[in-house]
This record gives sequence, structure tokens and C-alpha cells, in this order.
Amino acid sequence: MKKTRAKKPAKKVTKTKTVTKAKKVAPKAPNAPKSAALVAPVRRSDYPALCDFLDGYLHQDFVVEHRTVAGAGAAFLRDANAAERKDLVRELRAFMTATAGLPIGRVGDLVTHELGGSWLPASREELDALLSVFTAK
Repeated sequence: MKKTRAKKPAKKVTKTKTVTKAKKVAPKAPNAPKSAALVAPVRRSDYPALCDFLDGYLHQDFVVEHRTVAGAGAAFLRDANAAERKDLVRELRAFMTATAGLPIGRVGDLVTHELGGSWLPASREELDALLSVFTAK
């Protein structure tokens, strides 16, 4: 006679899975303002003068036309009136503040994908240098 094992009643196992969504916050740059960790979204509509400059001067042919970013800035200064220059400086400063906590690669993505330029800044110093083209007296 063969022994049969009695089957144990199956235990009802319920798994609870708690999922919390955390917002990704970019690390703060060493000299960034305290609010840089809370980076505001960058939208084209918030930077019309900067977008116009990027579209008109830092487009895909800017190296052929202006040779350098500073050359593109100088061309803008020759073409723009005082109000346009003032708007560009204000918006470039605002963009730099809004992106202060982001890695420079992400800033370049925002320039090319959100704002419409073809220039990829390689460092914060390049952004500062561009700003200095417009603010030098």
C-alpha cells in the first residue's frame, strides 16, 4: 500500500507593494542659488528674446556665418536695438539662474530641444562668456 501525503491547505499570500514617486532633483552646483535644487521647467514661451537670438544667430550654420559664439553675439549687437539687447540679457540671465542646478549636458539639451538653438554649451563658463558679450561696456 502506497502512502499518500495529505495536501496542506494553500496559504493565501497577499503582497502589498508600496510605490512612492519621488521627483528627481538635480544636484546643486557649488555656487548656485538656494532655489536651484527646485529647477523650474524651461519653456520656449518664457524666453522669446533668447529663442529669437538662438534661432537667428546660433543656428546650425552659425560657425560658417559667425565663426564663434562671440561672433554671433557681436552680430546680434550690431543688428539689435537697445530694447532687444536688454530683453536678451534679462532672459539669458533668467535661463542661467533657472538651470544653475542642472548638469551642463542637460542645459545643452534645453538649448537645442526647448529653445531652438544649435549651440551646445560645453561649460557654465561658455554661458558666462556669452552673457559677457552682451554686458561688456
